[in-house]
Amino acid sequence: MEKRETDNGRAYWQNYDPQLPVNIMVIGKTVCEPGYFVQRKHSSISAFEYIESGSGFLQVNEKKYTPCAGCAVILPKGSSHRYYTDKQNRWKKRWVVFDSDILTNLADFYLPGSEYCFHDCDLSDAFCELEEIADNYADDYSAMCDAAAVVLYKMIITVKRAVEDKSADVCKKICADIHAFTGKHFSLDLLCAKYGYSKNHIIRIFRERYGITPYKYYIDNKMRTAKLYLRNTDLSVEEIAHRLGFEDAHYFSAYFKSTNGISPLKYRKNRT
Repeated sequence: MEKRETDNGRAYWQNYDPQLPVNIMVIGKTVCEPGYFVQRKHSSISAFEYIESGSGFLQVNEKKYTPCAGCAVILPKGSSHRYYTDKQNRWKKRWVVFDSDILTNLADFYLPGSEYCFHDCDLSDAFCELEEIADNYADDYSAMCDAAAVVLYKMIITVKRAVEDKSADVCKKICADIHAFTGKHFSLDLLCAKYGYSKNHIIRIFRERYGITPYKYYIDNKMRTAKLYLRNTDLSVEEIAHRLGFEDAHYFSAYFKSTNGISPLKYRKNRT
């Protein structure tokens, strides 16, 4: 079921050539009417969309999003999706429908798996470039598809860089959260809820950034803090264990020795 009441698009369905690595089917823009609603099951095509303004709801397979201005949306071939605009803040968006195994594989390689909506991705220049290509190659479908393929690749890279920038920012925030966890129980579930990512995604981006998992960073930070206490204070091992959230001094001492090769008391004795 589809409803596009204010569409402006260039259609190329009749030119589809299975021998081409990239086929462009439609390049268009939509100013959504209040009843705008789209639903597809096991889509036979792929699409990139860029939200210029407004907000709405999107579901791709099991993932749900609220795309707003500046969001890039990827609707992959084979996915089931539905989306509709906020009636009070209607979408204005640009989009391209295409079919290409090569571009699908590139998107799978560069972008997070099972993610379909990406914030802070400015694709406006890319869509302007697509429209210029459509004008310049109006009588040569194959050449138009070749030129458009380069732009679609640049879109993927733009989204990739936005994801990397956001991941770096999220990783910095996770580090700050972990420091706040130093004397408490570590909870990856809380981090997932706070940042809206799965456990696997948080672990992956954190490891890519710092080379270790968030939990390993948490443990390492506990040990760094323990060493600071042992070197620079007269707190007892029991007090340090309590401040760092360990169950008891014995468990803390055993863990400290397992990670540092020496007991807390010997470490304190050998401090310089």
